[in-house]
Amino acid sequence: MLRLGLCFLISCASAAELTVGSGGFKTIGEGVAALKAGDTLTIMPGEYREVVAGTLVGTAEAPITIRAWRAGSVLMRGDVELGDFKAAPGLRDVFVTEMTQRAESVFERSTLRTLEPKMSAAEVETTLMSYHQDEKNGRLYVHTSDSLPPACHALGASATDANDRKENIGTSIVSLRFKMSEVEAMAKK
Repeated sequence: MLRLGLCFLISCASAAELTVGSGGFKTIGEGVAALKAGDTLTIMPGEYREVVAGTLVGTAEAPITIRAWRAGSVLMRGDVELGDFKAAPGLRDVFVTEMTQRAESVFERSTLRTLEPKMSAAEVETTLMSYHQDEKNGRLYVHTSDSLPPACHALGASATDANDRKENIGTSIVSLRFKMSEVEAMAKK
């Protein structure tokens, strides 16, 4: 029995309590990158605009825990806010902005609706709630739900960065604690 207690103490001694914010890591990504089996990452309240990617390796005996300091107090935003739209020359009710990231979807926050992708800017002109991305020239054309300027709707986009990671996180972190079997099951979905 003494031997088991000693092993347990040694195992716990290697687990770290890490923090994001308030004197800890500046970003969630930095905190996640530092995690090892058995560690706990506590994220202080706030809105974090970043995309976090990585591989976490915990065990059933030493799970990795990522949690908010207070449930519902952490918001991760990976969506891209769209702004600086101008009327598209030669197109009625179509607005254009620069966008070099690949848009996976475009949405109006004001109506909670997703715009429909189109093959050309000309198609966007004839279709409410639509968009076209000219990736070659780094432009995004949109036609809002009511033909009003995009500033009336607070447009956003889920985008893909240069490494093809989707930046569409909009998650409120309560607490995450995975066992390896759960992580493997999620990876298969």
